[in-house]
Amino acid sequence: MNDSVKKVGGVLIEEVPIEKSFRKKDGKWQEILKAMEVGQSFVIDETEDKSMSQMTAIRASAKGLGMKVRGIKISEYARRVQRTE
Repeated sequence: MNDSVKKVGGVLIEEVPIEKSFRKKDGKWQEILKAMEVGQSFVIDETEDKSMSQMTAIRASAKGLGMKVRGIKISEYARRVQRTE
């Protein structure tokens, strides 16, 4: 074993440089929201999304970017998402 690796309690402890996390890249909703101006909107399909998880994810993404959005139900299975700030 070299100096950068030691074994404690059966576990190898190594000195390895930490790479950039894959989680640091923008998600789908963040990319869309960044491309939008205040007042612009898009429509999401909620056919198989009874719990509004898409809208929840969009709101969380907007909040993380310092933006605000609102969702307006336009039919039983569609919602318009508008950037308000």
